[in-house]
Amino acid sequence: MNCFFSKSLLLLSIFSTLFFSSSLGQISFNIENAQNKRFYLHQIKGERHFMLDSVTVQKGILSFEWKSEYTPGMYQISDGQNGCVFLAKDTEIKLKSTWPSLQDSLVVNSSPENELWLHYLSFRNKTNMKLELLSPVLSYYPQETAFYRIAKNEFASVQDSLHKWVNNISNKESYTLATHFIQADIKPKVPVDLYIGEQKEFFKAHYFDNIDWNDTLLMYSNVLTSKITEYLGLHANPNMSKAELEQAFSYAIDQFLPKSMVNDQMYAFCLDYLVRGFERFNFEEVILHIAQTYPPPIEQCENEVRKSAALARLEKYESMQIGQTAPDFELPNLQGEMVKLSDCKKEKILLVFWASWCPHCKEIITQINTWYSAEKQKTWQVYTISIDTSKEDLQTYLKSKNINLPVLCNYKGWDTRAAVDYNIYATPTMIVLDNELRILSKPMRVGELR
Repeated sequence: MNCFFSKSLLLLSIFSTLFFSSSLGQISFNIENAQNKRFYLHQIKGERHFMLDSVTVQKGILSFEWKSEYTPGMYQISDGQNGCVFLAKDTEIKLKSTWPSLQDSLVVNSSPENELWLHYLSFRNKTNMKLELLSPVLSYYPQETAFYRIAKNEFASVQDSLHKWVNNISNKESYTLATHFIQADIKPKVPVDLYIGEQKEFFKAHYFDNIDWNDTLLMYSNVLTSKITEYLGLHANPNMSKAELEQAFSYAIDQFLPKSMVNDQMYAFCLDYLVRGFERFNFEEVILHIAQTYPPPIEQCENEVRKSAALARLEKYESMQIGQTAPDFELPNLQGEMVKLSDCKKEKILLVFWASWCPHCKEIITQINTWYSAEKQKTWQVYTISIDTSKEDLQTYLKSKNINLPVLCNYKGWDTRAAVDYNIYATPTMIVLDNELRILSKPMRVGELR
């Protein structure tokens, strides 16, 4: 009885394994001119790519097993330089391409999802090209002419054609992954009877009309983040100063970010993308606006493990603005002696977060080394806080460049407590304090110190 029962369980286990493994599907590429090349499978989340697997092309075939932990969405295969993007879920996918022009030569052998997506991209791109050619005519050509009326009707017809196709697909193929992305990607149809200025305002006002903010599948593509970037671009122009750009971007964020708050995951996704993007361009006023106006979702606050680094930094932006009191810290110098920030009583303190491997840091450290003369040392104290992890690399660099500045380092890299407390996300970063640790300024260049 027990033996029979054990054998039954074994057979059931084998059957289940075979059934579920075969149902997960496979991603297969027939790639010409790429024999023995190694390719990497990445999942796309916004503008970021996460590597999942790698295989080598064998007899022109590249094959990845779909795994249960994968999420339906956009994926990319790449050899490190050349790649192509496609849609994938737990079904069989067969694609064909030619290296190195993998994206341009992409052909679908078996995948209704990718056939639909590639057809949409081609249709959309041709539509956009036609509209771009017609726009100058509608902007500058005399409106009382017959040619203007022809161009106006053509503009409306071109828009209608794409939107009718998308509406038809949405009704017939609403269950497909491609349809999720197509519906979110398509731009609003602009009424041609409006004046040019009115058309632009209409376009901005309806830009996110087709986004379902509860559709978390959009997080596993570049559709939503690309749309956000394009929308921000609608509010900027090359003649704007940095301050004007920051004001324009803050306004733009207020127009769409509240819409995402219906879903905590989507809201956190958008916040994370915005903070990382504006950090990259050092638009601190925009990030401060986000920090003061849009708190991280409750679930992000409650779950520190899941919280992104950008959202964790977001909570600290307001506390690290000019006029606030900076955190105290204690770090060892190169001789191993502990240095406590609050013990310094000089009139001004310059903190420089840097690393010997950072190209821009090397230039600034050299300039500060020259600037920090004996005269400056009467009223200024400089502490260069290295986020190096190699003692040998740091000391070799300092010696080779004859740097005599006070250097503090515990060789913990970005996990250095001071770097975390001071919300440091890029090097070099300079912060000027007074002797009560109030933040006086955050100069971008050494010239600002002078």
